[in-house]
Amino acid sequence: MTMEKITISGYPLPAPVTLDADVDDHIFADGWLLAHDDAQKLIEAWCDAPTDLSPDGSDDVRRTWSYSELGLFVTVLYLDGELSIDHWESAEGSEGYDIYSTTTMPFDFTIHPASCAEAAR
Repeated sequence: MTMEKITISGYPLPAPVTLDADVDDHIFADGWLLAHDDAQKLIEAWCDAPTDLSPDGSDDVRRTWSYSELGLFVTVLYLDGELSIDHWESAEGSEGYDIYSTTTMPFDFTIHPASCAEAAR
């Protein structure tokens, strides 16, 4: 596999996140594969994204995440009194050497190969 740079963007990320990834041509045959550290960087960017205040001035959005050594990231979103729990399971590997597919990530982000972004300039 050959590492490529990809750019991931979308709400609530304040800026695009650029990561190293492999084309997923053998697990889901679609999307990209991220190493554990890059998957964690993306989740941290989601978790740390700024939130808007509600009309009464309170911050009614909370995001958090946790990781299990079994290769599972769990994300929790609290928004307007509603709790949403999701997960991102490794497509391959375990114990910190996991590979995660963008096909199964718990976010609706846009992904572009960095080479396409550069060619569009």
